[in-house]
This record gives sequence, C-alpha cells and structure tokens, in this order.
Amino acid sequence: MRRYFFHLVKGRESIPDEVGAGIADLAQGRARAIEAAWEFLQEHAGAAVELKDWRIEVADESGAIVLRIDLGEIAGSEEGRTSPN
Repeated sequence: MRRYFFHLVKGRESIPDEVGAGIADLAQGRARAIEAAWEFLQEHAGAAVELKDWRIEVADESGAIVLRIDLGEIAGSEEGRTSPN
C-alpha cells in the first residue's frame, strides 16, 4: 500500500494534504479523489461558481502528481455522488 496526498489547488493557491492516505492502487486513489471532491462540493454548494476552477491533485510519496480531478467536471456529472460503501 502506498501513501497518496490529495491537494486542493487553484492556480497558485493550494491547500495541501499533509497527512495523506494509504491507497492500494491508483484506481482506488481516483475513486477516493472523486468522492472527496463531491463531498467538498456538497459542503460548499453555495460557492459552486467559485469552485469550478479548483482541482484535486493526487500526489504520490515522492511528490509527483499522478492524477488531477477538476471540481467543475465533478460538479457537472453524476460520478462520485454515491459512495460504494
């Protein structure tokens, strides 16, 4: 299991994930990022227009960005609205 970090980013602004999470593989990391993005959008529903330019960048332990998820794309899709649990 590898540790991945889920950073919230907009241009030069960033809210880094200092803790990260142990994830079995990148597919699980993608699913977790989409779920986190959807939860974030639900919590900040009134600011949807402002959030459209934000993204979640998933970084591996070395700091390399391995995946990007745009919040605007998640907001406009059904993906991530239901948790598999």
